[in-house]
Amino acid sequence: MGVIVRNLVAVSLMLIAGERACAAGQDSDLDSIPDALLSPTANDTPTETPTLPAVRWTLRNTVQYNAPRSVDFAPAGANDDALWAGAVRVTAHAEQTVSPNWRIVTDGFVRADMIEARSPLMSENLVCQLRETYVDDTLSFARFFSLGRLNVKNGVAQGFNPTDYLRRNTSTDTTARDARERQNERLGSLMVRYKSLWDDGAFSIALLPRINARAGHWWTDADVYGQQFDRTNPDNALLLTVSRRVGADGEAQPVLFYEDDTLHLGFNYSATIGNSDIAYVEWSGARRAAWHRQALTAYCDSTTTPPAALQSLCTSGERRFRSQLAAGIAHSTASDITTHIEYHYNELGLTDDQWDAWVTAAETASMQNDSAMLGALWSMRRTIQDNQDTLPRHSLFIRTHANDFLTADLGLTLIGRLNLQDRSRMLQLGLDYVHTPSTTSEITIAIFTGDRRSEFGSVTDDFTLTYRLNHHF
Repeated sequence: MGVIVRNLVAVSLMLIAGERACAAGQDSDLDSIPDALLSPTANDTPTETPTLPAVRWTLRNTVQYNAPRSVDFAPAGANDDALWAGAVRVTAHAEQTVSPNWRIVTDGFVRADMIEARSPLMSENLVCQLRETYVDDTLSFARFFSLGRLNVKNGVAQGFNPTDYLRRNTSTDTTARDARERQNERLGSLMVRYKSLWDDGAFSIALLPRINARAGHWWTDADVYGQQFDRTNPDNALLLTVSRRVGADGEAQPVLFYEDDTLHLGFNYSATIGNSDIAYVEWSGARRAAWHRQALTAYCDSTTTPPAALQSLCTSGERRFRSQLAAGIAHSTASDITTHIEYHYNELGLTDDQWDAWVTAAETASMQNDSAMLGALWSMRRTIQDNQDTLPRHSLFIRTHANDFLTADLGLTLIGRLNLQDRSRMLQLGLDYVHTPSTTSEITIAIFTGDRRSEFGSVTDDFTLTYRLNHHF
């Protein structure tokens, strides 16, 4: 694999040397390159250097109520039995232009979590983190160099992004069930990145160093000021993307990601159909073990003979080439309503038999009061959640958003997930209202239904109700 990395770097340097300079750039999503950037004007060039950084402040208050259900066998997290939880968060986003070509960007937050039966002043409830902090150098009108902690996003799908390789262990908001919201709110990764744009495409390469966990050091600690770079940079990695327009209405993007001696191959494609539809597909493949095998390996290896209930899970899901896929279509109406419908295939997820074995093992561990096995089983769901992945092999996703719903300044978002294997469902309805240009509020309800042995029927809540108040200043 070392030879592969050296070859990839060599190819990347050749592409850099032979590129054609043209426009200015943004992030790495396929649909994030607006025409204005591909055809820049003279006004895009910075002409002034401000004396003070421009800072945007946001105050967010969140309260969530959890309606518990009786699922005695289901492994749960440490705080999953809390009836309510809340958080107060102050976010600051600052940009300082140092020269016409250089700028410094910082985005961080301070958050105090409040959970039933726990003091909000406990150290584990206080968090101060930098989501992004980096230096940008505009090498020319279409070439950019960045160094620092960046949130690099990738993928064309809405509900599941197989090629968004930097998403694992980066979530900062456990109350968000919208994949795009989690993507925007997550921690960035430490990297050096080069990006270039030309008339009909873009090229990007990022190198990420491994950061080892070291107790007593702010860059890896999980305390109040710990930045947890060991979470976002668990190994040396290389991310390479090339985007190119295909025909008049399509865009393709091959992606290469190398980490932990594993080469991931990815591909994105989107195309406009008529005046109101966009079809898209996102695929990734690599030699990997299934999620349950990754999560249960430590427990299975620690026992000479795994319990009978876990035998099939400990011996299945071996490392081999596995694919992940998201394919969908987006439809927009003249009344500003956009709907995404997607099919998700995840070969790292569980088959029917594997999920049945997981439930049976959870029931057995609960009856035997085996906390070690319950903890190992919970780690599988936690691993999938932390990696922002899907649990079953086959699922459907739908997302509908309407602006000015019923009245001006009121927006509606409907999100649904259907497990095609056990027919369990998650449905979330959200309303957001603009009170003033600087104040907005959101209320969402997420409902989980299905058989008690199903994915969503075995979660610890019947529904969750969340309210947020945001003020920008």
